[in-house]
Amino acid sequence: MQLIAKLVEEEEKNCKVDEQQLNDCYIQAQHWAHRGVMLFDAIASTVQLCQNKLFPEYQKVKDELPVPVQEKLQKRHQGIEIIGRMLERIVEPARELYETETPNRELPRVSKPELIDILSNETNPESARQAIAKKFKEIGDRRYKCIAEIRELAERRQQRWLNFVEKKVLPIVDGIESGQRYSQPLVAQLKNENPNWSTKLDDWFKIYHNLHLNLLHALEQMEVYPMQVKTKTPIDYTHHEPFDVQDDESLPNEYIKEVIRQGYEYLSQKSKVKSQKSKEFLVLRTAQVVVVKN
Repeated sequence: MQLIAKLVEEEEKNCKVDEQQLNDCYIQAQHWAHRGVMLFDAIASTVQLCQNKLFPEYQKVKDELPVPVQEKLQKRHQGIEIIGRMLERIVEPARELYETETPNRELPRVSKPELIDILSNETNPESARQAIAKKFKEIGDRRYKCIAEIRELAERRQQRWLNFVEKKVLPIVDGIESGQRYSQPLVAQLKNENPNWSTKLDDWFKIYHNLHLNLLHALEQMEVYPMQVKTKTPIDYTHHEPFDVQDDESLPNEYIKEVIRQGYEYLSQKSKVKSQKSKEFLVLRTAQVVVVKN
């Protein structure tokens, strides 16, 4: 009975360690399930706002412009329509990330009656030792499998979330920023050519600002934020990706001359802990920059 009590005590210690691992994985799986819900809600509400308000308002302004002006803006119209379709197409894929349930596993353990039963059926001490070792290994393997399943679920949810934001949401934001950048000189030219339509052209151009603002708000709801990348500062290779190198005698080597593509970061799971004094952000996508090489 002393041997059984000792084995039960050891099993209890091992089980507590495994239960802590399981609980950590379970919390992580729940965390990414919650972020999946946040992502879908943010995407769905943003797309609804665009369909019900922003695009109808834009269409109204567009139709009020003179036909010759509309024709000169045709490629920009097509770009905005593409952005609208891209937004519509991510709603259903985002719905797949909407998971509210995480299976709760109860770890198996070797009970005192099971040990008594094993020992009572074995008269040879070595056979009894082997039978007990076999039982502990069997239970240990089952516990490991339970923990591994929840850990894999958490990792799968995390990777799907990160991939979705990086591959499906950020390209839309990039498209809006690119459209705004390329449209600005054309709108300025059209305002000079058609001063009577200057206000309407400004109203038309606001579609980029409004779309960009709403997408950034959606990202903020997902706890994703643009990096604060400053030019004329040293490059940080953990956050910045060299897109090109250029000479510039006014700046030292390895300094950022220009930001080509915005980088993004997301709030870490650790920052959810109330005792955490400062927020921690992890890189979602590095910023592409032009680096000085003299």
